[in-house]
Amino acid sequence: MRDAETRKPLSRVRTGLTPLTAKDIAQAIAFAVAAPPNVDVAEMVVVPVRQG
Repeated sequence: MRDAETRKPLSRVRTGLTPLTAKDIAQAIAFAVAAPPNVDVAEMVVVPVRQG
């Protein structure tokens, strides 16, 4: 984003966020892989609890 005035509020929003780690993603994948055979995880969207 090139406009400094637009960047300011966005940076304040991001300040309080904790990004997901590789371990977080790996645990989500492990959860899906460990599902019982009669469960099909067709899609998975992994997002932080607090997105802003």
